[in-house]
Amino acid sequence: MKRVSCCNTRWAARLMTVTLLATMVGCGGGGRDEETVDIQGKVTFNTGPVPAESILILESKEVGVSRTATISADGTYSLTGSGALPVGTYKAAIKPPGDAESVDTSSANYDDLMNASGAPPENKEDTSFPIPPMFRSTSTTTKTVEIKSGESTYDIDFSG
Repeated sequence: MKRVSCCNTRWAARLMTVTLLATMVGCGGGGRDEETVDIQGKVTFNTGPVPAESILILESKEVGVSRTATISADGTYSLTGSGALPVGTYKAAIKPPGDAESVDTSSANYDDLMNASGAPPENKEDTSFPIPPMFRSTSTTTKTVEIKSGESTYDIDFSG
């Protein structure tokens, strides 16, 4: 009778474990396998850049996804990696810098933004923000963006 060494047994056990895990991943439970697209672009209003630190919101009820991106001083934004978007049609909205509705309550600086009573900062109408109010919410905006496979640059102009 031939004796099996413990090294061969360990190797066989590891191989079976890897095979089992690979099979389980391949049969993963009915989740959608959506193609996502890394995107970037420039956000403008009347062909000029919007204020730095404004928040771009892209939301699709049909896809079930909403993403935000902070706009840089030159008007550019990007949504990549875990922020990439599935292919589909998205409503585009833009919020002014520091808008209370845009503040991430899980962020480390949220407590610094709270006022003395412990309430979030007031959401006052910012008359210096050039974007018309209709473009400040995905429920009122008329601006849409069609995210397509293979495309990565999406410039968005919020002109009336």
